[in-house]
Amino acid sequence: MAAKCIDDFDSDVRSRSGRMKKIREYTELYAGLLKAKNFPFQNAANVNLPTLTGPCLQVHARMFDMVWPANGKVVYSSPTNIGDTQRAMITEKFANSYIRNKMPEMGTGLDDTMAQVVIYGSAFRRTYWNAYEWRVCSDYIPLEDFVVAHSVRSQDPSMRDVARYTMIQHLT
Repeated sequence: MAAKCIDDFDSDVRSRSGRMKKIREYTELYAGLLKAKNFPFQNAANVNLPTLTGPCLQVHARMFDMVWPANGKVVYSSPTNIGDTQRAMITEKFANSYIRNKMPEMGTGLDDTMAQVVIYGSAFRRTYWNAYEWRVCSDYIPLEDFVVAHSVRSQDPSMRDVARYTMIQHLT
């Protein structure tokens, strides 16, 4: 069974190798990494025009303001009837307070997630109960740490319809 799991994981990694190569290229383009010039141009100026950086930063900044508004309201709760108004207000205040105050990694993780969406076209997050810290956590998952076969497409945010996916855990 362990050998089958390892073979499936290796197969998924191989199937997405082309995509991961493109992601590395996008990262280099976004960061403006320049390759050294060879003969006969080794002493020529190496001009960098950040064609991808500017538009990505603009889209990312606008998207972040839409999802994480400055007014503090991330979650909106609507009452289902007149008698439910008070409960909806309390629920909304509690959820926004919890997200803003008890989940310190939420804002920066959301920022990283949106940057990844803009540059690479996809991103992954996980929200879970952290028994060690005794609170809900929501983490950004780097694209290279979430392995799923390249041919798989899912519209379900929980990915229940995906046969397998693997999250690589980096231990300290």
